[in-house]
Amino acid sequence: MSKAIEDSFMQYLSQLADEEVRERIVSLDVKTLPDSDYDKYGFNKQHLLAAAPFMEFFYRYWHRVEVFGIENIPSEGGALIISNHSGMIPMDAAMIVSSVLIEMEKPRLARSMVDKWAPSLPYVYRFFSRTGQVAGLYENAEDLLDNGELVLIFPEGTRGTGKTYDMRYKLQRFTPGFVELSFKFRAPIIPAAVIGAEEQHMIFKDVKKLARAFGVPYFPITLTFPWLGPLGIIPLPSKYRIFYGEPIRFFDQYEDDVLFDPEKVKALMEEVRERIQGMIDEGLKKRPIPFF
Repeated sequence: MSKAIEDSFMQYLSQLADEEVRERIVSLDVKTLPDSDYDKYGFNKQHLLAAAPFMEFFYRYWHRVEVFGIENIPSEGGALIISNHSGMIPMDAAMIVSSVLIEMEKPRLARSMVDKWAPSLPYVYRFFSRTGQVAGLYENAEDLLDNGELVLIFPEGTRGTGKTYDMRYKLQRFTPGFVELSFKFRAPIIPAAVIGAEEQHMIFKDVKKLARAFGVPYFPITLTFPWLGPLGIIPLPSKYRIFYGEPIRFFDQYEDDVLFDPEKVKALMEEVRERIQGMIDEGLKKRPIPFF
């Protein structure tokens, strides 16, 4: 596809989005490279505008997202959203990014740290990077926080998205890097709990031999995948509820030398993990039945 045709097609798609959403995307404060419409990670507003109609459809009508505690996300400055992760494909990340863009009084772009193996998927990763997501490397998170950006991290990683349905809403092991990042950049931690993603793809079995054969972290068996082929990747229309908790500022409670104590860092990580698990448990009590 030629550049002119691609630009025309993206312009057409962007006009399908809600006018307020378009205005919010245009208003985003993004540091682009000199003489370029792209930032250093490949983000481009025009690509996000083209993706906006699909984002809105899944956010407003497919997953019917309800958001609680959005005021806990700071309107400026570096911060970390730390969330549970599930659902085979990262729709929870897309809905969190959408909620920050659509619901905050001053819209922000949440930069989601995608799985480290994602760059091996050329077309998928190109879409991720063009719409603001970044490879999940520690140095990338450092750079974004140093620039005062909002960083979304899923400390469960693929352990969360690949877990089977019998383990639904039970947080898997966290990695502690976000605690170190919070101290280093004085970035508050915003705990987040997503209810609804577990039902979008109910994984009944992970076929590890096939995962190794295809070079992916897991090969899920669900109600629709792999039976329906590519159509089986489309998430079921489960209702989402996203809860944002009060900011956690460990750096106001402890000196930086706590980072030299691995056991203390692990304890702080577990404190965040327990906070999110508690938010998940409370969120589950507030929904009538799954999918609704």
